[in-house]
Amino acid sequence: MTPKLPKKLQGSILLSILFLSISISSTAQFTEYFESFTSGATSFTSNAQPFTLTGGIQVSVLASTGVDNHTPASTAGSSNQYIDNFNAVGTNKPFSIKTTNSATFTVKSLYFYVSNDPSASHGVTTSGSITFTGKKSGATQFTKTYNSASFTFPSSYTTYQGFTYLDFSAAGYSLIDIDELDIIEPTTFIYVAIDNFQFGAPIVLPIGLANFTANKQENNIALNWQLAQENNIDSFAVEHSMNGKNWEVINTITSTGNSSKAASYSYVDNAPVYGENYYCIKQINNDGTVEYSKVIPIDWDASTSSIDIYPNPATGFFITDLHQNVTTPVYYEVINTLGATVQQGYITTNKQTINIANLPKGIYFLKAAQQIVKFIKQ
Repeated sequence: MTPKLPKKLQGSILLSILFLSISISSTAQFTEYFESFTSGATSFTSNAQPFTLTGGIQVSVLASTGVDNHTPASTAGSSNQYIDNFNAVGTNKPFSIKTTNSATFTVKSLYFYVSNDPSASHGVTTSGSITFTGKKSGATQFTKTYNSASFTFPSSYTTYQGFTYLDFSAAGYSLIDIDELDIIEPTTFIYVAIDNFQFGAPIVLPIGLANFTANKQENNIALNWQLAQENNIDSFAVEHSMNGKNWEVINTITSTGNSSKAASYSYVDNAPVYGENYYCIKQINNDGTVEYSKVIPIDWDASTSSIDIYPNPATGFFITDLHQNVTTPVYYEVINTLGATVQQGYITTNKQTINIANLPKGIYFLKAAQQIVKFIKQ
């Protein structure tokens, strides 16, 4: 029997199709280097899009600092300007880069510098974290915290020294429309500087697609989308990803037909996986062309799942907890990171012990009871 890949590992072909479609609809990207603005400015305009800086962040000028005019940057070139919270050091509150007119954009990348030194020298700091939150109309669209293990720490506060390159596409967030990017530094990092802010046009939704939402329910995630009108549409494919890059079609819904009236569709994912889940609707038109909705991320934790395993990490065994009596055997598979089924069997009682002593050390997925649970074999 050919093993079926779990959600996290399927869809390399769909990945190419998805990103080709999205790149067509939002190819324009712009990088603001902050070199042309007045020191102390709390707003700027880039590619005719006005932005406002809040929370004490402003344009700062200091010769031979910041990041040079390359993305990713090199050590060549020079920079004299960037934005930072120097005048609000120690306030420990979020500062924001937001569109002045509430227009949406997609954030692609930036460079950031962190320090616990409030003086102009901004010396070395070796621990801490920083959080980036994308918002739209005040509602959080994504939140990501980066710890110091992935930072670059400076030997001196000069051009490119100590700035860390942050690529939002690595987490799938570059495909999410926002109108505000909040930066929150903890007590450890009281000084933050941002340079080479790269943003793009908002993701263009299919014609007629008025809204697409995804919401947690008790044991599943409910997807809903509406169309202002429905013309020449064949079907909708519901796509799922665990990393924003590799995608799997988890359901296909046939269009109800042409109509000038609003139409609504829904799908319930009864098998969300632990960790991050991403959803997208692919609209398939009658002429064979396809269009994509925005991407929605949802974090699914163990408390909302209908199956738990412990201990995790495990050594020679783990125990399955389905949180209910098992009246009929539940088939399970243990799948490795290559998508191959390496062990299978049946769960016949709740809190059953499953022996994995023969498995090599590594990362695996338990697939059972319409759930996929990641675990580590030590």
